[in-house]
Amino acid sequence: MRPTAGVLNDPRILAGGAAGFACAAACLWAFRGLPLGTLLLWASSLPLFLAGLSLGQFSAALGAALAALALLLVVGFHGAVVFLLVAALPAVTILAAALRRPDRLELSLPLALLGIWPAITGVASLLVTGEVLEQAIVDQIKPVLQEAAITADDATVAALVRMGIAFASAALALPLMLCGIGAQAWLSRRRLALRPAPDWSSARLPSWYPVLPVAALAAAWMAPGLMASVVATALLTPLFLQGLAAVHRRARGPVLVLFYLVLVLFSVPAAALVVGLGLFEQFGRKPPQS
Repeated sequence: MRPTAGVLNDPRILAGGAAGFACAAACLWAFRGLPLGTLLLWASSLPLFLAGLSLGQFSAALGAALAALALLLVVGFHGAVVFLLVAALPAVTILAAALRRPDRLELSLPLALLGIWPAITGVASLLVTGEVLEQAIVDQIKPVLQEAAITADDATVAALVRMGIAFASAALALPLMLCGIGAQAWLSRRRLALRPAPDWSSARLPSWYPVLPVAALAAAWMAPGLMASVVATALLTPLFLQGLAAVHRRARGPVLVLFYLVLVLFSVPAAALVVGLGLFEQFGRKPPQS
């Protein structure tokens, strides 16, 4: 008996449908305010990476479209847009960039997208909320500072809030990166991956990318504001990740533990040094041989 061909016998369509269902379920869990909802929202790109890295970008795009449609019907326009900006569009474009070569995963442009998409998402959220978000966080922080007997003027509080919002926008790159790496590792162990697992620490940004954070920093210096800070911080994230990769290539064990301890204790200056190391990796070191 010959197997029948059809939509339901295409593994790409089946995987895309399963990924879309999983993404929609994770987002609905988060939008309903259920326990661990924030974690599930950040991890909602994982099913798309699993489908795309095993069966191609068509499966991931199909899953993203189905999940967005389901969210549009159930929770409305805003829920679908949040999913598209936080997970679907970044994951699909990263997969399209990573799967361009038939023999290996391309890391250069996907690394750049880890800065570009958080910047786009941050700008979109600020265009919707305007100054309401900043003022709401200020109103929440002031009573906490008063209870802790910490004196801070309005300018200091506003600067801290802007820094927090900027770092929160840039942090979108972290779940995208972890979901992509985790999906590739899980599939590679089971021999289901389309491409062999790359050396993640060898990732290098495109030669044109450093122009973007430099331009954003110049704009933030000439016209200080929350949106400029968000864009500049987000665009610096890939350089920070490139610096982290350089640290992981050279350090092991206790040295890495000490490094992350210093990074936590002296977050801003330590992060600036890591970004500087990422710039050195970009311009001062020869790229690895393909």
